[in-house]
Formats: sequence, structure tokens, C-alpha cells
Amino acid sequence: MSMAAGITCVLLAAICLWIKPAKFEATASLTMAHVLGAPVETSLVLVEKIKSGTYFSPSAWAACGVDDSSDPGRKLADKIHPVSNRNAPFIGLSVTGNTTDGAMSCLALVIAEISAAQDALSRPTLAAKRGQLEEMRQSLVVMKASDNAAEKLQSGTGVNQQQFAIQTLWLSAAIARREVMRDLHRQIVDLEINLSAPLTHPSRLVSPIYAPPIPAGPPAAIILLCVFLAGVLLCGGLIWLRWAAAEQNPGPILG
Repeated sequence: MSMAAGITCVLLAAICLWIKPAKFEATASLTMAHVLGAPVETSLVLVEKIKSGTYFSPSAWAACGVDDSSDPGRKLADKIHPVSNRNAPFIGLSVTGNTTDGAMSCLALVIAEISAAQDALSRPTLAAKRGQLEEMRQSLVVMKASDNAAEKLQSGTGVNQQQFAIQTLWLSAAIARREVMRDLHRQIVDLEINLSAPLTHPSRLVSPIYAPPIPAGPPAAIILLCVFLAGVLLCGGLIWLRWAAAEQNPGPILG
């Protein structure tokens, strides 16, 4: 009887697996955009924005098949499972779909919209810092040109007592000016480094989107085996309970 119950459970489970469509999963990890060595926003803030339900566009809703929901934004957030990392500036995303291509298309559009939002956050700071860098470069060019012109003017004069005093004064001013120029040059180099990778970069994938062409979840054979064992144990438990009840309450003795 226990064996029959196990086989019955397996048949029911097999029918459910055949009726239910397979699900395929696509996963990715996305780093935050960085400006001057710092992320434009923390991973915790980004995850909360995604969960708010207003982060993505209708195009993303349609690509992920949630546009017919009453609250597609929140439905999409539940579907992509955003997970923040407290120790590193990146988030994990995971999407399931009826096909591998469907899951990948959904995740790719989600990542594209996150990257666009991160770029929008980076743009004002980058524009201000690049403008500052250009002003510093122009200032350095003007100072070098002024220094060269003054040096040519001094070298072309004769040396008498008055001119010697002027040249001495010019020399001390030139030394101070060149120190300022060296300091300005160092600031320019530091800012150029901070505005280039890896200290400044857009949001990017830690690795390519991973979407294996096999259904997500445990294999069907393992599911059927577990269901069979559960059916056998359940039926055996019911038989034991009936036997125990019969032992405790024996029927009337005939004779």
C-alpha cells in the first residue's frame, strides 16, 4: 500500500511538472558608477530606489512581462530580486523567464536603465570637475607664458646697479611663481588621475550576464524521487497510526 501511494504521488508530481512551464534564470552583478574614487550612490540606496516601483520605464515593464500588472514597478522589482552588498559597491540581480533569451533580454534592459540613471547622477559632478581642470590648465599656460616673457626681458638688459637690484627682485618673484606653477601642475595631474579609470567610471557588469540553457531549480528526477519518498513515508505513517489506535482500543471479544 505504501508503494502504491508513493507511485501515485510520483504520477501526480510528473503531471504537475509537465503542465507547469520550465523557468530559466539569468543573473548579473553590477558595480556602481564612480566619480573621483567614490560611488555616485550606495548599493543600499539603489536597491531601495528599485523597490520603490517608479525606477524603471514602461519599456522595461514590457520586456520583463509585468506591464499588465496593477503595480508593474513593484512587480518588476520582485522579479529581478535586487540584492545589495554592504562590503562592496555593487548589486546582484536575478531574473527568471520562460526562455533563456527572455530572461536575458529582461535583465539586459534593466541593467541599461540602471546604467543610464547612474550616468545622470554622475554628469553634474563630472562637468564641474572637468571645467575646473580646464581652468587650471589655462592658468598654467598663462603663468608659463608670463614667466617666459619676463625671463627674455631680463636677459636682454645690461647689468648696472639699478638693473641688478631689479633682476634680483625679479629672480625672487620668479622662484615664488615657479613654486606656484609646480603646485598647480601637481593639482592638475592629481585631478586628471581622479577623473580617469579606475577612480572614475560608469556603472558596469562585474562579469557578463550568466544565463545557462537549463531550467532553474532542482532536476525533475530529484523532485520525483523526493515526492515518492514523501508518499511512502506519509502512507506508512498513516498505517502505523491506524495500527497504534487499534492496539489501544481493541474491539469486543466474541465467544
